[in-house]
Amino acid sequence: MILVGDYAAAADAFRRVLAQYPDDRSTRAHLATCLFEQGERDAAEAALRSVMRGQPQLFGRAAFVMASGSHGRFFFSQRAAAKFLGGE
Repeated sequence: MILVGDYAAAADAFRRVLAQYPDDRSTRAHLATCLFEQGERDAAEAALRSVMRGQPQLFGRAAFVMASGSHGRFFFSQRAAAKFLGGE
C-alpha cells in the first residue's frame, strides 16, 4: 500500500498490527512513514521517538524515515537528529 501511495490504508493496517504487537518497532517506523506522507507530522515524530526509545541501534531506521519521505524531516547533523529523536 505504501508503494502505491495509499498511505491512509497502510496506516490503518499498521495500526491494526500494532494493536496486536505494540512493541513491533519496525511496524511503528512504517506507520511513521505513512503519517509523514499524510501530513500528520506530530504523530509521525511521536511514532519515531517511540521506535528509538530504548533501542539506539534503530537510529538509522528512524533517520531514514525522516529523510526519505516527501513530507519528512532532514537533519545535516547526526547528533541533531539523535537529539530530536531522544537518542542522546
